[in-house]
Amino acid sequence: MERLIVPVTAQLTRRPLLDLQIRRRFEERGKPRQREEPGRRLKQISKRLTYTDLETLEVPVPEGFAQTPPVKAVLAGSIAEKQCPGCDEGWLECDACEGSGTQDCPEKEKCRGCDGGADACWSCGGTGKRGSRKPPAKGQRKARTDFCKLCGEDDVACPDCSGEQIKKCDRCNGTGHRPCDECKGRKRFEHDRCEGFGHVTTFTEVVINHTVKPTPKGRIPAPAHLWWQTRRAGWRQEILTSPAAELPADLPETLRPEVERRLAFAKGEVLRKATLRFLPVARVEVVGDPEWVYFAFPERPGTDGGLKVVRRPARQRVVRLAGIAATAVVIAVLVAWLGMKATG
Repeated sequence: MERLIVPVTAQLTRRPLLDLQIRRRFEERGKPRQREEPGRRLKQISKRLTYTDLETLEVPVPEGFAQTPPVKAVLAGSIAEKQCPGCDEGWLECDACEGSGTQDCPEKEKCRGCDGGADACWSCGGTGKRGSRKPPAKGQRKARTDFCKLCGEDDVACPDCSGEQIKKCDRCNGTGHRPCDECKGRKRFEHDRCEGFGHVTTFTEVVINHTVKPTPKGRIPAPAHLWWQTRRAGWRQEILTSPAAELPADLPETLRPEVERRLAFAKGEVLRKATLRFLPVARVEVVGDPEWVYFAFPERPGTDGGLKVVRRPARQRVVRLAGIAATAVVIAVLVAWLGMKATG
């Protein structure tokens, strides 16, 4: 730590640092809408938050700043139960089978094992005339163990249809009627609108959201050459939870316009937490010591001194030192080059 003790003319510039973080919760009210829920729900819906005048409705504001579910309020006197239109006690007749529960079906169908072709029988090919089809290779004949019902030959027929190329329909078991593909034989469907209750409850509802929106930080950071020292300095911190809260009396005047602008009330705001941190920093240039610049700021509570003073090279000193260093590098390069010339 440097002690500034020279009682001579000095130029002092105030350069306070700022770190302002604001969290806000906003209330957003939607427009009233007509709603409908399945079943008789008069008692359940009447327990919800109700209102008569949306403008004067007071809604509890959630604590903290975690995302919360919306609040749903119901207009008083708008709740009504009625029979569901368009269904019969919660059911609708199936259109596909017209309420019969069944559909027409072919009694027989093409065999899937031989695809209803000549492979139905390796002897007659489905014609009934034995030997009219050239038998396949012996390796394939081993798969056939049935006799053909058409020509009577053994071990040549498709095991699924015994050479007939068609078989009884699996879906209707040969009856010509199968359960309806849509309703599965139930003849009707549960009505989606009332979910099978046969009644609906209507009401007017408004949805109220309490959203948390990010607010850009307000920052005046320390320069790189003071970052570590100011990080451990005596920052002043204040928590502000109301737009009417007064700013700290020791807040530097240069920061007040920026802080007041960011803390202004936002439309729909119902909750806030503003963490205001600032650090007074003074930059001092001493006439009798032009090579150095001094920075002073409060020390952290609990340390010995009230102020900490940090000395840093002035701009002209940095430029001069950089020039000296660059010259040294050039000279070193020239010496090395001349040495190579001499030995070459």
